[in-house]
Amino acid sequence: MYINFNYLKKVELSVADIVALQAIHQNRTEDLNQYIVDNFTILHLSDYTQTLKNGEVRLNKKGKEILDKIQIPNYHENDEKLADYLLDKYKEEELVICPKNKLLKLIAWFRAETSFTHKEIYSLIVSYFETEESVYNKRLDYLFFKPENAYSQPNLQHSRLFTWYDSNKEKFNFQ
Repeated sequence: MYINFNYLKKVELSVADIVALQAIHQNRTEDLNQYIVDNFTILHLSDYTQTLKNGEVRLNKKGKEILDKIQIPNYHENDEKLADYLLDKYKEEELVICPKNKLLKLIAWFRAETSFTHKEIYSLIVSYFETEESVYNKRLDYLFFKPENAYSQPNLQHSRLFTWYDSNKEKFNFQ
């Protein structure tokens, strides 16, 4: 399990809180009540949990989201805004979307690899969509990385957005 400690600090949770959330999450498939019966922990994490009628504690939607985001390297809240914009755009044009969590990982990866700011990435995406090349990008996740095979690791040479940027650098004043 990867833990994004910068984001963890930003949302004001401790490592113990994340372990407790993970234990609550895993409690659905295996008995981990011995790790989560502490009432203080349950009260402290009440924003992220819900108690069922039978007394079992489960993660609520916010808890599942925070647990997912904590596990994304380099995640930032602005990645979410960019992902929402892209998902809306692709849905509007009836193109193939991908799971939001996958998109968040790709955006965070792309931003870390290129050192672009969120505004620069947004500007790049808007410019890309104004070109004829964007017509050929039917899948949202392929905008950031199109794998050659099932074992491909993300790299910028297989990013449609980056290769387009690389051939049109003169239009942008990045870095």
